[in-house]
Amino acid sequence: MALQISRRIDSGICVIQLSGRLILGHGLTTLTTGTESFLVGRPVSGLVVNLIEVSDMDSAGLGELMHLYRIATSRSWPLALAGANQRIREILGITHLDTILKVFETEQEAMSGIGDIAAP
Repeated sequence: MALQISRRIDSGICVIQLSGRLILGHGLTTLTTGTESFLVGRPVSGLVVNLIEVSDMDSAGLGELMHLYRIATSRSWPLALAGANQRIREILGITHLDTILKVFETEQEAMSGIGDIAAP
């Protein structure tokens, strides 16, 4: 299943909703390029990436999440992940990226907690 991506602004936070597989060759490159285009001229203070409907992620998907992190840090915005399944959490742990990327159980928790994440 190709990666489905939707973006919206909610209370000044860009929420990126992903559905499908976050893996190479499944529409992955449109994640960051489309997000950069979406953000142009919009008043945003942070990013939340909702992964609740993501079934799998590989190193390319991890790379795209890190690219989103670079987008956020270049603008001094915090970034939070929401709804990561056990496999994604394991990948973040193995790569020690769980020390950089804050993971919340739900989108609502991420929206509430993003203000507590120190912007880089």
